[in-house]
Amino acid sequence: MKQKCHHIYESINSGTNESTLDEIEAKIGYKLPNDLRCSYRIHNGQKLVSPGLLGGVYVNNYYRSEALLDICIASEGLQERSGYYGTIPLTFCVHTGFSQRIALSERDGHVPNQIFTFNGGGEEGSRNADRHIFVFGKDFTSWLTNYAEALVDSRFTVIHNQVFRYQITSVVLI
Repeated sequence: MKQKCHHIYESINSGTNESTLDEIEAKIGYKLPNDLRCSYRIHNGQKLVSPGLLGGVYVNNYYRSEALLDICIASEGLQERSGYYGTIPLTFCVHTGFSQRIALSERDGHVPNQIFTFNGGGEEGSRNADRHIFVFGKDFTSWLTNYAEALVDSRFTVIHNQVFRYQITSVVLI
């Protein structure tokens, strides 16, 4: 990351401390998964700049670039409404408002620790089971590890110091 995407590397925040994480848990009323706590102690997200650490997508006139949120901002995104109960955002795109969320509770039918986003479908106030979700990872560790491995293995395209989440493969499907 430091060599290929210096601007992104420089936007990564230093870690937070246990007392801040404890205060966040008390404020939101949910316990953070241990792997998420550990990650925030190492790096507390990134500054909300573009390009984001979690890569971008650019298709025609659609652009998305996801920043990894610091825990204070993420905790402000706690949702206590139908379909979102007990979830906080991990990422945020300043261009589209898109975010990947982590479920901190089983409430609303979520799988605890799962990283997901809603992908249309369902009506406001409908049950989570009626909504379409896209699962990005079963937990924080697998989610972040899969992304990091793809970066290290150069499976994503890097253009002008920005990661684009297009998988590079040797297989072409027609």
